[in-house]
Amino acid sequence: MIVKRSQATAVNVVLMGALKTGQSSIPIQPGNNFTGNVFAAPMTLASSGIYTGNPATGLAAGGPSTADLVLIYDGTNYAAYYYQAGGTGGIGWRSVTDAAADAGSTPIPVGSSVVVRRNGATGFDWKAPQHPASL
Repeated sequence: MIVKRSQATAVNVVLMGALKTGQSSIPIQPGNNFTGNVFAAPMTLASSGIYTGNPATGLAAGGPSTADLVLIYDGTNYAAYYYQAGGTGGIGWRSVTDAAADAGSTPIPVGSSVVVRRNGATGFDWKAPQHPASL
């Protein structure tokens, strides 16, 4: 569900129901996948479990123009991140605007909009671990 507010002031949207517990399986297909943090707690790129080291079960690593991307909405723009598996700048999560800095601690806030851009020809099921790790 995406809500676009036309008014200048904020409004609270309250959803009722049971708290999601346990691992979640989120299907990711080739192209753009509109998803989000499905838990009632923030997660980070590093803790999300979306990069597994195997492109059959998670994101494909590479450079900013070749890797699968995770785009996180900050309220104004989408910031793009990818997993770099080697080369200049080291190994780990990187921003497309700063390949030198580790971006693994970048938050995926509760309720944020996330686009997973899968460049590969096949999809995978993102196995997002429970956040927080214990309840």
